[in-house]
Amino acid sequence: MAQESKRGPGRPPRSLSVRPVTMGVDPATYRMIEALACYGRFGDSPPAVSLFIIRTWLFENEARLKGVLDAGEALLPHVDSEPVSGE
Repeated sequence: MAQESKRGPGRPPRSLSVRPVTMGVDPATYRMIEALACYGRFGDSPPAVSLFIIRTWLFENEARLKGVLDAGEALLPHVDSEPVSGE
């Protein structure tokens, strides 16, 4: 029972499965994430700050994402992976 009160209201139980995510960011973005980690309000490490940012964005855009997924639309416009030639 004490463990539940430590997690705070609305937090899921620890029994949820956890999957690692690996992603690369540019140096400027990483420096900003490190600065936020030093600040400590959004997490105490770069991965914790990154997770906070992702969770916040998903929470704020939940309705839009559900609408797009229900409609079967693409979340982002198609981007060609081939570089555009100067011709």
